[in-house]
Amino acid sequence: MQTIQIFKDYKNQPRSKMYASLMKANETEYCIIYPKEFHFGKGQNYIFPDYMLASYVGQKLYEIAKNFTYNVPSINTKAPFQFHITITDIEQFAEVLFYIACKNLYDNDNIDIYDDFIQDATIWCDKIEEPEIEVACYGLYHLASQEE
Repeated sequence: MQTIQIFKDYKNQPRSKMYASLMKANETEYCIIYPKEFHFGKGQNYIFPDYMLASYVGQKLYEIAKNFTYNVPSINTKAPFQFHITITDIEQFAEVLFYIACKNLYDNDNIDIYDDFIQDATIWCDKIEEPEIEVACYGLYHLASQEE
């Protein structure tokens, strides 16, 4: 199993280098580490962005995974989110990983992709309560939506 720290391993690298690295490794099992960025230790209102974005990240990984599990870190720690996946299509995985990590990759077009990611995550989170939506990371969503 290969571990990828999503904002460290590919930071300031061109898209092509990220793809080449994934293709060379040719793994099928991954542990994706997605860090908390907005942890202030000030209560529920401050964890909302982290847990909602992590829920969306998990959803995107779930959609391409053969097998998928995730952890729900305590809101009182800086422990990152972890997603364990088994994939069958490395190119599809690379596309999703780039989409998730684009704000930290060195590429002039990434700001538009990151804006799309945030917009798509917001739209998805608005639809999450609809009965036809299958939520892969309900535990993350549940914590994010709790009132303090």
